[in-house]
Amino acid sequence: MVSIKGLTGRVILQGSPGYDEARQNYNGRFNKFPKVIVYCEVTQDVVNAIQWARKQQLPFRVRSGGHSYEAFSLVDGGLVIACPNCSKASAIFCLLLPPLPLLT
Repeated sequence: MVSIKGLTGRVILQGSPGYDEARQNYNGRFNKFPKVIVYCEVTQDVVNAIQWARKQQLPFRVRSGGHSYEAFSLVDGGLVIACPNCSKASAIFCLLLPPLPLLT
């Protein structure tokens, strides 16, 4: 059982009601199963989610609209930080991410 102490916003755990709908992505071809999904409403929710993921040593991804064709916004066994209604939080979070390597 994962402790969600420290997470704010709407938290959905794997196996909870609404989990399957929350983990869906634009491209149904990719079927990933995050351990936790947190819907952030304010910047502090994002900060708390990042701190929580680091403390739990879990990989995390950000999702703003769920339209990543390659499902880059999902992660198996990690945390999805969903920011569909929080544009400032999304921008702050994206600035903290390392750039993805270019494919050649």
